[in-house]
Amino acid sequence: MCIRDRGKIMSVFQTDRKEPVFLVKEDNIYYLVLNDLPQNQFNAEFLNQINKNLDEVEKAPTGTIMITVSTHDKNFSTGLDVKYLIAGSGDLREQLLIDLQKLLARLLKFPKPSIAIINGHAIGAGLMFVMCHDYRIMREDKGFVSLPEILLGMPIPPGMLASVLGKVPKHIVKNMVFTGQYIDGQTALRYGLVDKLAKNEDLIKAAKEIIPSFSYAAKFTDAFVQIKSQMFEFEYNKLINEPLDAYTCLLYTSPSPRDS
Repeated sequence: MCIRDRGKIMSVFQTDRKEPVFLVKEDNIYYLVLNDLPQNQFNAEFLNQINKNLDEVEKAPTGTIMITVSTHDKNFSTGLDVKYLIAGSGDLREQLLIDLQKLLARLLKFPKPSIAIINGHAIGAGLMFVMCHDYRIMREDKGFVSLPEILLGMPIPPGMLASVLGKVPKHIVKNMVFTGQYIDGQTALRYGLVDKLAKNEDLIKAAKEIIPSFSYAAKFTDAFVQIKSQMFEFEYNKLINEPLDAYTCLLYTSPSPRDS
C-alpha cells in the first residue's frame, strides 16, 4: 500500500471505518489513526483502543516507524472527554487520569520511533499526548495547541505537566499554563513544541522525510529505549509512580459548577 498526499491531509484515511482508533500499514510505517470524531477526546474506551493498537505496533518487525494522525481536519485531539467525566463517578474520573498518565508514560518509552502529525487542534491532554511522541509536525496554516486548564480553574496533574516540561523549556510552559493561550503553528515551532511545519497537503510527505533520520533508532530498539529511559526518567516516574495530589483529585472527581 502506498499512501500519497492528495487534497486534505487525511482524505487517504477517511473511510467508512467506525473504530475510534485503527492502524494502516505501509511498508515499515504503521499509521496510528485517531478516528473518534469529531474531537478524539480521551475516555476509557478511547484509551483502551489506543493501547490495543500500540500493542500491535510494538510487535511489529524491527525497523518499524509509527506515525500518529487524525481523520478530522479540524481536531487532532481536544483532550479529556468532559461529558464522560461529568457522567462518571469520582472513582471513574480518577481512574481515567491514572490510565491517561500510563499511556503518556508508555509513549515516552515506546520502542518504535514515533511521529505525530498535528493537522488540527491539540488541546490539553491532546497536546500532552502529542508531546510524548519523538517528533512532531504541525500544519502551518491552521490549528492551535494549548494547555487551557487555568481558563477552567483546573490544576494540571503533576505527571501530565511533567510530560510537557520534559520536552519544552520551563519558561515556555510557564507562559502556556499561566495564560492558557492558544498557540499557532509558527509560535509552536518557535517555542519548540513542534519540530517542523508543513502545508496541509504536505504533512505526510514531511513525516516520511524524517524517517531516514530514525533508521538506527528503529533498528536498535533496545538502545533506543534505554536512551529514552535515561532522558525521561524523571517524567516517567512522575507519570507512573507519583500519586495524584488530593487537590487535583478533588477538582477532577467531584461535581462542581464547572460541570454544568
